[in-house]
Amino acid sequence: MGPTSAGRSLKVGVIGTGYAGKVHLNAMKSISGLRVQSVCDASEEMGAKVASQYGVPTHYTDVAEMLDREGLDFVSICTPTNTHLPLSLKAIEAGASVLMEKPFTETSEEAIAIVNAVKKAAKKVDVGVVHQLLFLWVVQQAREMVKRGDIGTVLKTAIFRGTAFEGDSYISNKDHWVHDTPGGRICEALPHQVYLTQEFLGDIKLKDLSARKFHDAPWVSYDEVQMTFESDSGMASIYWSRNTRINEYLMFLVGTDGLLRIDLLGGTIVKRARMEDTKRFKGTGFALGEIGEMLSSLGTHYRHKFLQKLGKGTIYFDPYEVCIRSFSLSMLNGEEPEVNAQKGYDCIRVVEDVARVIDEKRKSS
Repeated sequence: MGPTSAGRSLKVGVIGTGYAGKVHLNAMKSISGLRVQSVCDASEEMGAKVASQYGVPTHYTDVAEMLDREGLDFVSICTPTNTHLPLSLKAIEAGASVLMEKPFTETSEEAIAIVNAVKKAAKKVDVGVVHQLLFLWVVQQAREMVKRGDIGTVLKTAIFRGTAFEGDSYISNKDHWVHDTPGGRICEALPHQVYLTQEFLGDIKLKDLSARKFHDAPWVSYDEVQMTFESDSGMASIYWSRNTRINEYLMFLVGTDGLLRIDLLGGTIVKRARMEDTKRFKGTGFALGEIGEMLSSLGTHYRHKFLQKLGKGTIYFDPYEVCIRSFSLSMLNGEEPEVNAQKGYDCIRVVEDVARVIDEKRKSS
């Protein structure tokens, strides 16, 4: 992310003032050059409350009216997935760029419609997607290590995402809108794991899926899913669980010359070298250098987090803030967003395949 264009500022609107909308508003507060001009929510009461809470000058219940009156440079769309297509098309037609929450759309057909709308827009606009985990410092570090050839050619990626059923406020709420979407909660969350996999393997295709249900909640079809994928360069697996009493988010990159273990929640990254290259402690499997790497990355994580609180950090730990900052600076500097509409389509195409299989399993069970 480069420096901002001197003297420029962007007028921004946030559509949807629920959890995601508030995350966007919090992130935008610290970004120089952004001015949140308006919020929009179907609930007049909620919109007024959030506008007052965040010091936003105006609030609306109608998106078209907000776009017509406020002359916004871009909008953040933080509403349920089934609204993403119509809202983004309204914004593009009004000449506003769009930062879209994930999932990008419900279907690949809708994603293509947005890609085409950007190409045909009368005024140059951009569409970005909130694939925020790509901006975690450990993922950025892993990307640099792979680029340098630290683990050779990447052969496989594996992701484990697990937490307790009660710890997921989406799946545990029987009235949540996510249960009415293709694939349910699994596919609402899956874009994160898919785009992380695509970052290191490129285009991937679903090869196999196993799904089970352990919890007795009648509104949930599956809460345990194992997926395998293939690409031209390697293989991948994603394991998604809502039945563990641990909150873990781990990613492994297996290469011809080593392995990276990335703790996405704990903020550590460790390289496992070839056995013949390092002397290992008997009974542990770890080499001194690997233990040092783990401690070093953990130290980096907390040192920069502390400095950031003092306003002196060089690594930002709120991936939402980094993602929004990246998108904003790309517009200020006339550059293509790092996560554009095409990447949103590439991700949702895979998620759509998974949703189709899950829904077919659900109907036949």
